[in-house]
Amino acid sequence: MQVIYKYPLLSDQSFIDLPLGARPLCVQLQRGVPCIWALFDPQEKTLERHPLYIVPTGQPFDMPNCTYVGTVQFPTGGVYHFFLR
Repeated sequence: MQVIYKYPLLSDQSFIDLPLGARPLCVQLQRGVPCIWALFDPQEKTLERHPLYIVPTGQPFDMPNCTYVGTVQFPTGGVYHFFLR
């Protein structure tokens, strides 16, 4: 059995700790805060540290082996794309 948990993100966050084998599903705003939802086995207690890259639209980005998690459009007009490695 697996569960989906939400992980709120901070604007200056450069990594996220997820359970071993977790599969990131999406990133969206919830009450103005970007959050990543991930699917994983709740029995898994080992955490993996994943570098988190938040890239504004139009900015150069050359990070191989990253997984795209999603795009968030903020009410202020900024559009950011979220990647994990």
